[in-house]
Amino acid sequence: MHSNTFSKISLPSGSILLWFVLFQLFLGTVLYDTSMASNQDNCIQKDTLKNGKIDQIACFDTNHTIQSLKIDSNHDGVFNRFQYYQKGQVVRIEEDRDFDGHIDCRDYLENGKRVRQERINGQDHIDQITLFDKNEKPLFMKKDTSGSGQFDSFFDFKDGVLILKTSDPDENGKMNEWITFKDLRPVERKLDKNEDHIFETLVYYNEQGLPEKSMHDHDMDGKHEVFRYYEHGQIIKQEKDMNLDTTPDQITVFENSMVSENKLDTNFDGLFDDFLTYHQGKLKQRTKDMNHDGKLDFFCDYDNDEQIKEIQEDTRYKGQIDRKKEFVNGHLQKIVDDHNLDNFFETMSYFKNNKMYLQTTLHKVTQKPEMNIYFNSNETKERVEIDSTGNGTIDTWQYYKDNQLTKLTKDENHDGHIDLEIFYKNNKKQKQMKDSDNDGFFETCQDFTYPQWSMVMKQDFNQDGHEDFYYYYTDGILRQKEMDEDYDHQVDYIEYYNEAGHLIKSIEDEAHSGKLDLTWYYDDSELPVRAEKDTNNDHSPDIWFYYQEGRIVSVEEDSNYDGKPDIWEMYDASETMIHRKKDIDFDGIADIVFQS
Repeated sequence: MHSNTFSKISLPSGSILLWFVLFQLFLGTVLYDTSMASNQDNCIQKDTLKNGKIDQIACFDTNHTIQSLKIDSNHDGVFNRFQYYQKGQVVRIEEDRDFDGHIDCRDYLENGKRVRQERINGQDHIDQITLFDKNEKPLFMKKDTSGSGQFDSFFDFKDGVLILKTSDPDENGKMNEWITFKDLRPVERKLDKNEDHIFETLVYYNEQGLPEKSMHDHDMDGKHEVFRYYEHGQIIKQEKDMNLDTTPDQITVFENSMVSENKLDTNFDGLFDDFLTYHQGKLKQRTKDMNHDGKLDFFCDYDNDEQIKEIQEDTRYKGQIDRKKEFVNGHLQKIVDDHNLDNFFETMSYFKNNKMYLQTTLHKVTQKPEMNIYFNSNETKERVEIDSTGNGTIDTWQYYKDNQLTKLTKDENHDGHIDLEIFYKNNKKQKQMKDSDNDGFFETCQDFTYPQWSMVMKQDFNQDGHEDFYYYYTDGILRQKEMDEDYDHQVDYIEYYNEAGHLIKSIEDEAHSGKLDLTWYYDDSELPVRAEKDTNNDHSPDIWFYYQEGRIVSVEEDSNYDGKPDIWEMYDASETMIHRKKDIDFDGIADIVFQS
């Protein structure tokens, strides 16, 4: 490559034989020069394979001194190596090494020795430059590894041997990576990503050039919190000290460069409380000490795809598993709970698409559902089924909308038929229906929608769709009662009660005329003290009855309906009339007295 043969030879004009002898000496590199191509009289062509194709051309100046040489080294008909000469010595070599028609390497020589090399990419940009010392050994090299047109990697050599590599990946003129070498093997690697002159990563290598230890500052706070250790070039352990107290908070062990064990101290108390085990690099089990008391209370198993398969938990921290979770393909399917720690998992929650749709509570004796709670797609409660007696049969049903109770039905006598219905609005009871005689007809209704009453109970005994009895309550105390005793859809009897629930007054249709014509008044013992009767239905009483201790003592009557009594009767202790007086002329004075 460094031959200067042509500088020592003079060629007489017209000596064809000598031209061919000289051409035998040219087996060099491709050069392309249009000026040479135009001066064909001073060039020698040769077909080295004798296949009829020219594969070497040497060109000379008028003094018969070599100027250029081009070669078709792969004999494809295209010249791919060009050598340029000055004063008979090669000064530049250009090559198309991959035979794609483009020059991809240039070598520059001085005094027959290479001093510089340029590598050219497919876009005709120089992406590598190498400088050589006086012995043609590499001295310095820089590369454009990203294809951006900017050099980002730099290599320093000593006696042709690499001693330092620096990198500027963001191409801002500031180095981010330094790798030092000894005997062509890395000794140390330093990384400064944020260019604050503090190394976030330090890697140390052994004599074989394999990493032994590395230190990492992931949060770039100027302190290394991650330490990695290697054996035969493969990582065997990693330690993390997240709170920088010089004690590892996380230790990861590797086998064949794959994680085999990982343990963490999540609360930085110096004790590991989270343990993960792996098989062939895949997570298989995780255990935790959730309350940091030194005892494991969380156990999780994973399937072959590293998806959760089962979780067992001691949620009460009593040393006993009280909750289990089952998964399929990583999706939660079921949770079972032992709330009272009796080793019987009585509550089961079922999931679909990771949302609960049913929760069942089992009775320990019957092992049948004691309660079923159904949820919609939003995990909002829709229906609840209850076995209120624990006999293994559901007897109560609750219905919800927007997580609010709207209806309750119940089979109170457990005959398989609903005999109680309660309706709610805004979580408040509105109406309650009951079939007390279990004949399938709800004859009793408790209505809580009356503004002046806390509850009104209605009863339809003859099942004609019309209530026969009404009971009005305030704060649970009966204050009024209305009755239709002959089922003619008209009230026959009304009772009134005081705040203590004692009867104080009643009104009845004594004559069965459809009019309430008799009014009674009672004492604190609910004994009658007075009664008033309206016989002509003019809404004014015309007969008055007076009682003592529940016994009638006198009667007054207004026979002419002028609003004043004109007949008076007196009774003894046996309720026998003892005398009677009558005002014939209605002047308010008795005219006739009857004595018994």
